[in-house]
Amino acid sequence: MTSVSDNITAIEKAMEGVTPGLWAAGYSSPGARSRYIYANNGAILEIRDSEGRADSQAIATFIAACSPDRMREVLALARQAAALQQEVDSLKQTRQHSREASAALHDAFMEERKRAEALKRENAELRKTLAGDHEIKPLSEDRLEEILEFEERFKMLGGAGDTASLDWATQCALINEAVLACRARALLGGENADN
Repeated sequence: MTSVSDNITAIEKAMEGVTPGLWAAGYSSPGARSRYIYANNGAILEIRDSEGRADSQAIATFIAACSPDRMREVLALARQAAALQQEVDSLKQTRQHSREASAALHDAFMEERKRAEALKRENAELRKTLAGDHEIKPLSEDRLEEILEFEERFKMLGGAGDTASLDWATQCALINEAVLACRARALLGGENADN
C-alpha cells in the first residue's frame, strides 16, 4: 500500500512536461460525439464517445478540473496537511512522554516523602531514647554506695598511674561509674557535678 506522500510524488512526477494552465472541457459542436480538453493554446485532448456513452462529458469535465495548475495547489495543500499531521503526532507523543515522566516523578516524590516521614519518626524515637539515657535518674542508697566505692577505686588507680594496666573494658566501666558518682554527689548536694 502506497503512502499519501508516495501518491503526491507520483502525481507530481506525472505532471512534468504536461501543458500548463487551466483546462476546460467542451465539444466542437452541439451533439458531437467527441469531447475536448482545451488549454490556453487550444485543444490538447480528445475524448471520443464511440458507443454513445453518457458519461463522456463528465469524464472530460473531471480531466479538465485536474489541470496541472490546480493539481499543484491541491498537492501543496496535501503536503502541508501531511506535515501538520506529523507535527500533531509528534506533539501527542511528547505529551504522552510528559505524562509518563510526570507520573514517575510523582511516584518518586511520594516514595521520598514516605522515607522522610519514616526517618522523622525514627529520629523522634532516637531523640526520646537519648533524652532518657541522659536523664539523672534517682539512685538507691545501695547503688550510691557501690558507685562511690568505684569512684574511690578509680581515684586510687588513677593517682598511682595504674589504670594503664587495666583492660579497656575495665577502664571504661570505671570512667562510667565515676561519672555516675559525680551525678549522684550533685543530687545529694555534694561537689559540683561538672567536676
